[in-house]
Amino acid sequence: MTTLHPFEAVMSSFVRDESDGRYTLMVDELWEGQPGNVFGGFLVAAVVRAAGLESTMTRPVSSSCQFLRPAVVGAPLDFAVVSLRRGRTSELVRVSIAQAGKPVVEAQVRTALDGDGPECAARTPPIAEDPRELPSGWDTMRGQGIEPPRMSACWDTRFGADGGGTDTGRDSAFWASLGDGMTFADPYIEASRWALSLDSQAGAIIRRVGVAHSAEPLPWGFSNLDSLVHFHRARGSEWILSENTVVAGGDGLVSVQSQVWSETGDLLATAMSQVAFFPLRDNWSFAREAQA
Repeated sequence: MTTLHPFEAVMSSFVRDESDGRYTLMVDELWEGQPGNVFGGFLVAAVVRAAGLESTMTRPVSSSCQFLRPAVVGAPLDFAVVSLRRGRTSELVRVSIAQAGKPVVEAQVRTALDGDGPECAARTPPIAEDPRELPSGWDTMRGQGIEPPRMSACWDTRFGADGGGTDTGRDSAFWASLGDGMTFADPYIEASRWALSLDSQAGAIIRRVGVAHSAEPLPWGFSNLDSLVHFHRARGSEWILSENTVVAGGDGLVSVQSQVWSETGDLLATAMSQVAFFPLRDNWSFAREAQA
């Protein structure tokens, strides 16, 4: 009996309700982001996957998500998926997520059929490097006394050789892989895999505000308000490079652009996010301290 990878398993575990377009998904602690809450990138991934369960088109081309309130781990998520407009070559699908009767995410996903058209290469492919030869991102975090997120059990990361910075025009960068040779033939699950790494603005924000290598903790928390993603390809590679750049910020908000690249330099997806800062509560932090 073949054991599915945890990401593939959860993306295959949507339970269809008796009503059309309604599903339930149980999300365990493996997909925790902020303590006790579901990682926002996982919610975007789940939105794209849910759209694929109902759409008649071959692939997702964009998604727009508004995060309404945190979703807690260990409790079911309820999905309502509705086709708003179905044309000959594209479709607009609304995906609503609720938990315990309260709205969590409101999203729209544009899907489309494969078609013919000009090939437009990305203008600025990243510097070529082999992620397999780079140090483990999770080991680096542990060396800094930070316990990696629970997702580290199924998601390998490698920091880029420069780690980001103004010389490359990016504030943070990391490579990510779910496992040896792991990509997905289903374009919706494959796009969901990319979405998982697109919601990774924390490193860019921390580096930009100047506390990445400081003994002083960041005096604010921050939470993603929305996510707009454009998917440029239907297929990717085992390792994907996530680049994140702070575009501008002020008055308690900051905008971050994220891109995901393949190992061969193909731009797979681009995202824009608006992030809001808030005062930290007592004894609250984004990352658990590493266990002695």
